[in-house]
Amino acid sequence: MSIRTKIKAFTLTEVIVVMVISSLVIISGYVAYRVINMQMSLYKRNSELFVTAHDFNSTFTKDIFTSNYIYRKENDLLILASDTIIYSFYKDQIIRKIRDNSDTIRLQVKDFSASFQGVPTQKGFVDYVQLNLVLAGDFYPFYYHKSYSSYNLYDLNKYEAFNSDFRED
Repeated sequence: MSIRTKIKAFTLTEVIVVMVISSLVIISGYVAYRVINMQMSLYKRNSELFVTAHDFNSTFTKDIFTSNYIYRKENDLLILASDTIIYSFYKDQIIRKIRDNSDTIRLQVKDFSASFQGVPTQKGFVDYVQLNLVLAGDFYPFYYHKSYSSYNLYDLNKYEAFNSDFRED
């Protein structure tokens, strides 16, 4: 005597359809994860770049504001204050030297220009500096102005010997 009972189950076609759909869901989740991960790493890199630019801007502004004189020699700015600070501007970095310490600031410099009383200068005292930095593929101009006191302007003659020594390199 055989008793036949019907077992409830899925057909092979139904199982294959479910596996294909679940595979598509898993693949789309993996692709979405990769895209989000790439966007997050790009965001992190750009935010670090903008934080570096902000830190540089703050430090450079403070150095200019507290300086007595600013002198330019080609791609270098010499900031004369209680300590002498030298900024060297290169295509892919800015180097800040103070005493025996050097800081390398990883910023791309597109342009660097300076002038004194409206006259552009490659060598000499400076009261205006313009930097064009490349941040995340875009150009950002930074402008700095040094207001000299009348005493400092009158006292520039004191630095003429220094001026000629610094030019001779």
